Amino acid sequence: MNNGMPVILGEFGCLVHSKDSVSRHNYFEAIIKEAVSYGICPIFWDNGEELDRNNLTWRHPDVDEALVSIHD
Repeated sequence: MNNGMPVILGEFGCLVHSKDSVSRHNYFEAIIKEAVSYGICPIFWDNGEELDRNNLTWRHPDVDEALVSIHD
């Protein structure tokens, strides 16, 4: 039901315990696409494992690709 209220998907993320980059990419892509399909704004959360804030680079390129894949 649309009551004219904006909805966001507060922080979502995936801790880096596994080197299974395919599953991590699929997880991020699925969360983002599903949220956007419902008009929900997804907000990515990072504890420093994904984004190197000192060098402004991604530590794991698959995350970057998944986060922008909905715009392709």
